[in-house]
Amino acid sequence: MIMARIFLTGSAKDILGSSDFPGVAPELIKNLKLLGHSFTDFDSSEAMISLNHPVFSFAQKLKKKEKEYPKFLIRIEPDSVFPAQFSKRVTSKYVKTFTLGYFSNDIAQPRNYPTAYRINRNPLIPSLQDPSISTFVQLNEKNGVFEKVNWLGRSGNLVFIASNKTSPSGNRNYFMRRKLVKENLSGEIDVYGIGWRGDRSNLLLTVIKQILFTVRSGYTPRLYWMLTGVFSHFPTTNGFVDDKHELLQGYKFNVIIENSSMIHTEKIFDAFVNGTIPIYCGPELDSFGIPNNAYIRFDGSIKGLRESLEGLEASDFERIRNESTRFIRSAEFQKQFSAESVYSQIATSISHYLSN
Repeated sequence: MIMARIFLTGSAKDILGSSDFPGVAPELIKNLKLLGHSFTDFDSSEAMISLNHPVFSFAQKLKKKEKEYPKFLIRIEPDSVFPAQFSKRVTSKYVKTFTLGYFSNDIAQPRNYPTAYRINRNPLIPSLQDPSISTFVQLNEKNGVFEKVNWLGRSGNLVFIASNKTSPSGNRNYFMRRKLVKENLSGEIDVYGIGWRGDRSNLLLTVIKQILFTVRSGYTPRLYWMLTGVFSHFPTTNGFVDDKHELLQGYKFNVIIENSSMIHTEKIFDAFVNGTIPIYCGPELDSFGIPNNAYIRFDGSIKGLRESLEGLEASDFERIRNESTRFIRSAEFQKQFSAESVYSQIATSISHYLSN
């Protein structure tokens, strides 16, 4: 099979995109088309790619397909959000599995890739108007965002951008976020995100939907860790932010607690490209080639946050900023972490399989 007609599916709506939404992985579609493949409906397809495992079943339809019908899974959501797609029951359905953002090489034997980074001003609503990484970095260079005088003149000190989420797998990092925000009594950290304040009924509805989705996917949610502290009162928080990049450029430090201790996401890159120093709780990032001296580590607690900054001088902050700026300006950053590069590698691997 040299050129294949591919059916693209997944767990999200608008997989292929629309007039104002770029889709889940437009870079993958573009690169597969460049390699000579096309996209079609299920009945006309010769192969299938799932961007996250679809909960609804193709079992009956797949029975009509030939045994050679290849299926590929690209796991974008981590196990903290979608644990079922990390089970052997699911991965056994696919000829190849690609996993984004993971450090472990022993998760159902997938091929692991870095997170596919792109600039999304609104973290919940990607737009066709969002700039490329290189365009965004060049604009920030022109505006002096990476200069010392800019950093020193920022009015904000510590900012934390994350929604009040729950994990059906019992992931402790979401609980750690809630504990950090609850202990932020003095308001020393400016907290932004959905679910921290306001109408709790919307949060309850979101949790119920997640529980139902998890059960439908064949995984038993760990309700204790999902529900503990979710509906607590978080007085020193703000609401949702429309442009997280604009917000970050007003702060010296970005407090980050990763989605889990096994993955990296876009969070630390968002800090880098906006000249903000990350104070980071997550896995060792040098495993993926992200320099450890480009950020400050902490244990996820308020006490640990304060201790991480104790003893650091102006020269230390300057060294960290210079290293993070050097890194995001480098060709290695674009080559290894841009969504264009990551999905180009995955497209090549899929195409190679289809051609043999």
